[in-house]
Amino acid sequence: MAEAIPLRTLDIDWADLEIAFRDNVSGVKSYLDLETGEVVAIIDERDLDADSVAREPERFEDIPGFTREEGLEVLHAFVDELPPGEQRDELRSLVGQPGALARCMERLAADVHLFNNYCMFEELCIYERLMLWLAAMGVNARHPPPAGPTLFLISSPAAV
Repeated sequence: MAEAIPLRTLDIDWADLEIAFRDNVSGVKSYLDLETGEVVAIIDERDLDADSVAREPERFEDIPGFTREEGLEVLHAFVDELPPGEQRDELRSLVGQPGALARCMERLAADVHLFNNYCMFEELCIYERLMLWLAAMGVNARHPPPAGPTLFLISSPAAV
């Protein structure tokens, strides 16, 4: 029988964790502090946090990045959940083409309602992935991820 991993309960800043997870191209390395739940971002080796991570590597867990493949998986799942019709057919045809992610994002951005639905769907998928990642390390978040979409506020016409 597998040995149970003892859970530690941490205060997780979901917004910081999501940003670190999404940012896999800037060159910034992000870590989760397994004692405090804080997200530590290291821009270069002279950063003060880089010294802390180097001194106590067992205390910090490298935050995985959201890959292009995962982005495509989320996009496919979103398209599959759309009701039958012109939008779903159009997005399905775009998903099968080169540059699918960019083409689909362009199409989604043309329809605020559809874009907001995609943002909500994507965020839920990301939080699900992050909760599984935390559990695999024996971390339990003291509070669940936000229930409402954060990107919706950015894209909403009312927010402009």
